[in-house]
Amino acid sequence: ISSMELSNFLVSKDVAHWLWDSDSKYRNVVRPILNGQEFASDPDLLPTRFVIDFGERDEIEARLYPLAFEIVEREVKPIRSTDNRAARRERFWKFGEIAKGLYEKLKQCEYGLARQFTGEYWFWERIPGGIVYTNALVIVARFDPAEFAFLQSSIHESWAHIQGSSLHTRFRYTPSRCFGTFPQPVG
Repeated sequence: ISSMELSNFLVSKDVAHWLWDSDSKYRNVVRPILNGQEFASDPDLLPTRFVIDFGERDEIEARLYPLAFEIVEREVKPIRSTDNRAARRERFWKFGEIAKGLYEKLKQCEYGLARQFTGEYWFWERIPGGIVYTNALVIVARFDPAEFAFLQSSIHESWAHIQGSSLHTRFRYTPSRCFGTFPQPVG
């Protein structure tokens, strides 16, 4: 999900905990979120921000979480009412762009792997499921030690620096060129 679209779905840590404390069902729709800056600055990957995420729920299902729905109705609906895309105007409570396949795959594995899309340092990190990740991160929805070693290797880093691009002075990891074209080990 893009950071720009996301901003109106964000809630503070206090609001997230208030919703969770009011009824544990809100844990289904108020989730931690991690962006590239937080990913690179906190070695524990502890999200400090939270987002209301109704996922694929229709309006009737989303309204079963009235406190969260009220926040989205107040913060998101006025902005979405002027959106050029009918789908965003009509389904204002849903994220406009989601990586449904990615989150389905993350549910099937205990961890995934991630790196910043644009950053000056080369590192991949193991990430848990259950978090909303912004489009500032490249996510690989599988984890095994061999995969991690392969992605973290200096060979892959060299390949990526040749295949990738840059944004100002920072390296930009382009998955289709850096990951998709790299000869991967078999077995």
